[in-house]
Amino acid sequence: MGASAASPNTIRFYVPYWITNDCSIPLTYQVVEIEPLENAALANTKSAKLLSFKSLSSSHPETKSSGNIQVLEAIDDTSPTPSMLSPQDYVGQGGAMLFSSRNDSYLSPRVGLAVAIQHSESFSPGLSLLDLEKKQRVDVKAFSSDGSYYNLSALMQMTSDRTKVIYFQPHTLFYNRAGLSLCLQQCDTQSLLWLHPTDAPSHFRWQTSAKVELLKLKTDGYHWSAPFSVATEGWMRVSLRNETTGKQSYFKVEVRSGTTSSRFDVLFRPNSFSSQYRLSSLLFFRA
Repeated sequence: MGASAASPNTIRFYVPYWITNDCSIPLTYQVVEIEPLENAALANTKSAKLLSFKSLSSSHPETKSSGNIQVLEAIDDTSPTPSMLSPQDYVGQGGAMLFSSRNDSYLSPRVGLAVAIQHSESFSPGLSLLDLEKKQRVDVKAFSSDGSYYNLSALMQMTSDRTKVIYFQPHTLFYNRAGLSLCLQQCDTQSLLWLHPTDAPSHFRWQTSAKVELLKLKTDGYHWSAPFSVATEGWMRVSLRNETTGKQSYFKVEVRSGTTSSRFDVLFRPNSFSSQYRLSSLLFFRA
C-alpha cells in the first residue's frame, strides 16, 4: 500500500539466528531442550561428590555428561552457507512451555544448541542461547564417534537489530614459526600432528577426554619434550634433547589471545635467550 514507481515498498525477511561454521571441520547441530539451571546445579553437585577422588583432567568441564532433555530439531551443517535457526518454531514442544506464542520475543533459557562432529552421535551439552547471548562467547567440545574431539569456541554477534549470528570457531590455533617441522602429541596417546613452517594454522584434535590436556613436542633427531599445557595465556621455554649428542635445543611457546578466527593462538619459535627480556642499544655516537 502506498507504493509508487519512484518509491516502491520493500519487504525484508529476517532470520532470528544464523549458525556459521568457521572451524573448517564438518559439524552437525541439534536444537535441544536443556535441563533447568537449578536441576543441573543439583546434578553437578552430586557428580562432584562422586568424582572428588579423581584429579582434574582438564580446565574445561567434561562435555559428555549432557543435560539435554530432548532433541527438538536436527540441523545439518550447510557450510559455507550459514544454517538457519528460529527458536520460535518450537512453540508447544518440550516438557515445559518454551514460548507463550510465536510472536513472543522472550528467549527461554531452556532452548539450547548442541554440537558434534559430523556423523557422530556424541553431542555436547546444549548451549543455552540466552546464556550465550549474555556471555557472547562460550567454550564447547565437539566429539567424534571414536571419542576424539576438538575444542571449539561459540561466539555470538549481532548483524542487525533482528538477527544474531553464532560462529563456531577453533578454540586454539597452532602456528609454526620455528623454521623447521615440529610434531605435537597429546600425552599418553599415539596420534601425531605435524606442523610444517609453510602450513596454515592448525587445529589440534584431542584423542580422548579421559586424559589430561597436555602436549609433548619433538622434531626430527630429538627426543620428546616434557609435557606442557597451552590452557592459559603466557609463554614458556620447551627444551628438546638431541638423540645423538644429548645437546639441548630450546623453543619458545607463546599462548596469546586470538585474532578474529580463534580464541587463542599458540606460536612456536626458536628461543635463543634464557630471559624474557632483551637489551638493545639504539644509541649512535659521532667521532
